[in-house]
Amino acid sequence: MRTMKRVLLAICFVVFLGTSSFAEESYARLAKSVVVGLAFPSLEALSESIKRLAPAASKFCTSQTEENRRRVDEAFHRVMDAWQVAQIFTIGPLVRKGRFSRIHFWPGRVGSTERYLRKVFRSRPPDLTDAKKIAKRSVAIHSLAAFERFIFDPSTLSVSRQVDPYRCRIATAIAGFQLGMVGDIILEWRGPEGFKQTILEPRPHNPLYRKHRDAANDVLGLFGGSLERIARLKLRRPLGKSLAKIRTNRLENWRSGRSKRNIRINLETLQKIYSREAGLEAQLRAVHANALADEVGERLRRVGHILAELPAPLHKSISEEAIWVKLDHLHGEIEQLVRMTSGPIAQTLGLVVGFNSLDGD
Repeated sequence: MRTMKRVLLAICFVVFLGTSSFAEESYARLAKSVVVGLAFPSLEALSESIKRLAPAASKFCTSQTEENRRRVDEAFHRVMDAWQVAQIFTIGPLVRKGRFSRIHFWPGRVGSTERYLRKVFRSRPPDLTDAKKIAKRSVAIHSLAAFERFIFDPSTLSVSRQVDPYRCRIATAIAGFQLGMVGDIILEWRGPEGFKQTILEPRPHNPLYRKHRDAANDVLGLFGGSLERIARLKLRRPLGKSLAKIRTNRLENWRSGRSKRNIRINLETLQKIYSREAGLEAQLRAVHANALADEVGERLRRVGHILAELPAPLHKSISEEAIWVKLDHLHGEIEQLVRMTSGPIAQTLGLVVGFNSLDGD
């Protein structure tokens, strides 16, 4: 009887949530918590990290000393750490003009990308060493994935000690191009007509956000979409359907040994979206959906623990049967979180998880 009463009470709160000003106020708090507290700061952090990569790459190309090599290596990892946070927030200027893929073109079609790059290196066009001109070329050659490909040595998981000078100049051009593009993204967030105001101050004539509920839908969408991206692209794609079907070169950033690190940062960011003040957990508890809130929180902690127990780098350990089984289990746990996001969480909060293309576009 008590259980039934709690269920009926939760249903009443959901109805109330969808039909009162309480709903809009709740949605507004959720959007502000994520946008102001996480999304925009993640882009600022990405910009600051890239500001260090461009000069570090330039100095290394001028003089390939051990110290300069170490600085490029450290700068690249700082950029990728920042990107693994920022990529969660697939909203606004980040996903306009194909920028999501232009920052990090992954996953791409491995065979066709390799053929394209081999062709480029044979002809060695001079425009690829210019930060402005490289922007007009294929995304396969001006993203951070290309930067890693050009100067990292997979055998050492670090910047090569001897990088072809032409490749090095391309890497420097990529860093310069990325700096400018991320700067443009931040500019489009700011100002009275910027995206930050657009999403936080919805209006009837706003084509994207007429109500705070629209912004809350986007928050839940990026939460579920990021979980799905981890499950489908960062895990299932390299795992294959069996141990015999693994594809180590489909792991994200395998050349720099970052595959596990990337997923860890993704999950930590999603945990913040869920558990921060006015985050998704707080929204669930506000409508007395405490059992659901507890279950989601426990599952997020569980996937973090499973990942933590896996040995890195994944592109070397994935071929071990015991590790493959654990990764497959991790995939299943994250898929369950995806289903919970589009199902019970969305229904309880009166939200809808929209289409997610898994590439930010």
